[in-house]
Amino acid sequence: MSYELQFFSKRIAAFVLSTEQSVRIQPREQEEVAAYLGANATWFNTASLIGFGGCGAVKTTEGTVQVTFRVSYESIKHTLLSISFLLGQLNGYQDRRKNLLTIENGCGQRHPLFGSVSAEFRQKLKYVSEENQRTIVRNMRKVFVTAAPTTLRQYAPDCSVSIDAEKERFLLRCFGDACDMGIYPDSGATPGTCASLSCHNLDSAFQQATLLAGLASLASCVRNAE
Repeated sequence: MSYELQFFSKRIAAFVLSTEQSVRIQPREQEEVAAYLGANATWFNTASLIGFGGCGAVKTTEGTVQVTFRVSYESIKHTLLSISFLLGQLNGYQDRRKNLLTIENGCGQRHPLFGSVSAEFRQKLKYVSEENQRTIVRNMRKVFVTAAPTTLRQYAPDCSVSIDAEKERFLLRCFGDACDMGIYPDSGATPGTCASLSCHNLDSAFQQATLLAGLASLASCVRNAE
């Protein structure tokens, strides 16, 4: 099994899965859900909807399941926790060696993003053009102004991406106290190897959503690179 991270518009982030999975919330996880979303949060897992509050739309085509999550200020926590549970299930089933990128996201008092970046992904960073990078930043800003509180939306221009093709590293940034995510210089990963994906100061849901959108956009560019 493998999955892909994609980005489509200012309100939609999506995963394309190789096979349909039934994601169930275990009793031990209910306390975590209640603390983050409230005691009345409801998990949907039907042929057409998945996630808390039914925030994910499911479409199955020729054995591939596309789960599309809406992004908005009102539903952002539901979306991120749904993605967290879905990734938790998928990361347990899949062969990580097949994935260009493996992601996990945390939801609580802080909102970390972490995972691993394959050697192939890193090597293809050299094909990400300046126009690609402008698109990545535009997508990050779209999510920022959609998911952030109204009083902070003026800081959308703080979103940025930088790529060091020679050292096969990247960094995504958004508004906050040095809020960023990527492959850091002190990761110890040499070119041509798998590297850890790390973050710094991801305190809020809208910051995680913004950087997740940037990562999804970057992944789309890498996947389509020639």
